[in-house]
Amino acid sequence: MRNSTLRQWEAAGSPPSPHRPGEGEVITTGPDRACPRYEDQPPLPNLSGDVGALALYCGESAGLVHDIQPAAAIVHGIVAQADTLAAKQMVGKP
Repeated sequence: MRNSTLRQWEAAGSPPSPHRPGEGEVITTGPDRACPRYEDQPPLPNLSGDVGALALYCGESAGLVHDIQPAAAIVHGIVAQADTLAAKQMVGKP
């Protein structure tokens, strides 16, 4: 996902390592480690600091998202689809 680390890197012209802006800067810490900028460490429980600047993996399915809706609208749509399917299954049954 796009975040502050990516935006800073792009703004600097997308330089290679070791010339990336903020490279090596510790941006989060946890009980047993420090996470520098550009490390492939995803956000994990017990990390503190600028967690949003870490690697934010979202997977291939993120490209399938076309609408942003409130949770209530999503749940309402799922219930409506379920009601429609249930009604179709009930047709012709005693």
